[in-house]
Amino acid sequence: MTELSNPARSRALLIGALLFTAQIAQARAAGADVIYYGGQYDAAGPLSKQLHAAGPLSKQLHAADPDVLLAGGDGILATDKADLADGDICTVGGAFPDAVNSGRTFIKDYKEAGYKTLYGPYGGHAYDATLALIHAFEFVHVSPLGDTVPSTKRESLRASVQYVDFDGVMGKVGFDANGDAESRVVTVYRLDGGTWKPV
Repeated sequence: MTELSNPARSRALLIGALLFTAQIAQARAAGADVIYYGGQYDAAGPLSKQLHAAGPLSKQLHAADPDVLLAGGDGILATDKADLADGDICTVGGAFPDAVNSGRTFIKDYKEAGYKTLYGPYGGHAYDATLALIHAFEFVHVSPLGDTVPSTKRESLRASVQYVDFDGVMGKVGFDANGDAESRVVTVYRLDGGTWKPV
């Protein structure tokens, strides 16, 4: 792995940038197999488009090196993938709800409820996190419907989350001694035919 430049300097250059000619040329000159972008899809789209471009700009870019991949975290995952190119990859903490049986039930119920906002890649996890808090409220005998948690119960509520243990929409919900989720799944997705597919 070759470090292209000072990370702080790179970050300063890339925030708000939509033209990545210099960075792509620098990565190609370093013999990069993958360009990892740690930002959001609104800039990852133009980066991908330039990386995969077929015009004059691409003489030093992706068209000359079709095996160079654009990779990123879940920030490049977008419902509108028009600017991203097939072959781009991203990592997502957990799995998509449609990847597990209980998640598919969640999707069905969500759609039947008529919500206008898409559930997205973390909808199932958000549902499970909410249930975990509701269970914690039950442990300390506090209604989750109240306006505030009594000050005498706040520490107990925080501690009780540690003992949450149930089968959720996205699988087993529980926490280890450090408070980290027991379910540690990271899924790699590749854009294929305009659809993110697990690899």
